[in-house]
Amino acid sequence: MHTVETDGRNTIEEMAEAARERGYEYMAITDHSKNLAFANGLTDERALAHIEKIRAIGKKMKGIRVLAGSKSTFWAMARSISRTPCWNRWIL
Repeated sequence: MHTVETDGRNTIEEMAEAARERGYEYMAITDHSKNLAFANGLTDERALAHIEKIRAIGKKMKGIRVLAGSKSTFWAMARSISRTPCWNRWIL
């Protein structure tokens, strides 16, 4: 799910509340990484701050687990994977 941090329309809180209301036990925020600049992809610095925000909101939300991830884009074989190293520093 993408939030207003990249190309989504809702905040983390709004999305978590909507998922909880639908009876979901967990949800994952998977905003774009930096290689998708046209979608306002997260730089390394923004990604780290976003992860912390997702974790903080996840701790205060009752009845749903909020996970953080990143949408990776796979380019042609000679190209690199759109995966920000900072996303690999934590476990869902």
